[in-house]
Amino acid sequence: MSLFDLIINIIESSIMCYFIYKYFDFKQMEKLWLFILAVFATITAGNYFISESWLAIVLLAGVLILFLKVFNKKMSIENIIVCLSVLIMDLVCNMITLILGSSLDFIISDPAAKLKILMIVSKTMYLLFSLYILNRKMKYNSNLDTKRWTSIISVFLILLLELYILANDYTINNINPTDTLFCMFLTAIVTLVIFNIYGKLLKENEESTRIRLKNEEIRYKKENEKVLSKMSEDIYQLEHNLRYILMQVKLNEQNKKYDENIELIDQYIRNFGKFKAIINTDNPYFDYFMNQKINDLSNNGIDVHTSINISHTDYYLDREYVEYLIKIINLFKKEATQITINIYEKQGFNIIEVLTSKNMKLTFDNSIKQSAQHIDAQYKVTQDNELCVFKSIQSMK
Repeated sequence: MSLFDLIINIIESSIMCYFIYKYFDFKQMEKLWLFILAVFATITAGNYFISESWLAIVLLAGVLILFLKVFNKKMSIENIIVCLSVLIMDLVCNMITLILGSSLDFIISDPAAKLKILMIVSKTMYLLFSLYILNRKMKYNSNLDTKRWTSIISVFLILLLELYILANDYTINNINPTDTLFCMFLTAIVTLVIFNIYGKLLKENEESTRIRLKNEEIRYKKENEKVLSKMSEDIYQLEHNLRYILMQVKLNEQNKKYDENIELIDQYIRNFGKFKAIINTDNPYFDYFMNQKINDLSNNGIDVHTSINISHTDYYLDREYVEYLIKIINLFKKEATQITINIYEKQGFNIIEVLTSKNMKLTFDNSIKQSAQHIDAQYKVTQDNELCVFKSIQSMK
């Protein structure tokens, strides 16, 4: 064994040990040097005394796993798989380099020189690949899930093993049927593991969506509570002022100031009128935006009447549905002075009706048509000399 081989073994063992040391975030530097020395001795002894390459690989894998105990690391499946992955990454880099090395035949004729170049390229590739994986692992370390990453690393390990077997057969120009069958078996395992991961992702996505919707419900419920609390304060204030208004009405009556009485009464009716359309259907998201829109209409001098009879369901957490409803109401905002909004359910369908006692031309832009398509809604407008009715129907399933 030459000095060059020893240097390559030192580099190889250093990369391997450094990767495991940093991956598991070990802190005992003195044990790292012992780790490197043990792996270097194993690689060197394997190259020199063991003729069967697979036996040398098994021995090296045992040393890597054993040092988890030396570093007081728990012997879990994930940790063992990481150690094996480091080893297989090294083998795959060697195989890839040998395959690419065939293109150097016309450049370097000396086999010994070419082999040294290939070994340097292989270890450089191994170093870069290891640093890349460590960088990704540290970047997302806070999001690691042991069970998830055990499955992912298992898939990674199996794919690397397949790549090594096939690359080895290709290198020695011997397509072994047994190796091919074994790789097919490994591919079947990978497929099952991926399907299992996919199923878990779907389940987690469903749970994440449920939590997001629940958080939105809580958020808008709080917003509605603020609106209702403010409304309660305003109503209390109006009721408190009623005594003084009645006293003023009585005084005006005595002084025969009838016009002032009418103005006082009309003003009081207008102040109370803004509370008649407050929406509270126990669907916080829907209630919040509907109350905002009704308040906007009232501030623009539009008299709003509502009749809403809907169930408490996640259907009304759909942002697209609420946006569609708001766009419909906005159609009447420019010209109408009085509108009635009816929203109800019938046989699994949600029905929206907006009416105004005025013959008006409704202008539908592309955004309304697109919103209707997204929620699969059908709508129509009917008009006569005294009434304009917009009606929309969409399935709640």
